[in-house]
Amino acid sequence: MVQDGIHLIVERTHTCFGPGDRVAVNVTVKSDSLHTVILRGFEMVLRETTVLRAGPHGSRGRTQPLSKTAVIAENKVMLNATLYGGQQKQSELVCMLSPSHTTPTINTARHIDVTYALMVKAVMGTGNNLLMELPVIISNWQR
Repeated sequence: MVQDGIHLIVERTHTCFGPGDRVAVNVTVKSDSLHTVILRGFEMVLRETTVLRAGPHGSRGRTQPLSKTAVIAENKVMLNATLYGGQQKQSELVCMLSPSHTTPTINTARHIDVTYALMVKAVMGTGNNLLMELPVIISNWQR
């Protein structure tokens, strides 16, 4: 992802995780900007979104889907680094999926969808934060 001469690069080795798994990504911010850039740190959040759609005869005529978002795991790394043109900073972000988490990704059911997203953010001191959303599949089977 590129924004105002700042590159956010996220590398991961796995896209599917189960209970008790270690969710890890390597994050790199590279500056091609002519201005000095301050990188405050990195944040990673594993987010679960559940959407419930009522049937045509259920829930007393309610037809709007109900949506709920929850944070499953998160991690933050603070750097407070100054980047000049051509410089880059790299960090590994890791969080653990709880061994008791057994709600899998569901996207083919009639009334319920459960999706997961890994949100990786570079928190900038100057300019706008860079945010990348990566889809993730969660299984209820341990590795």
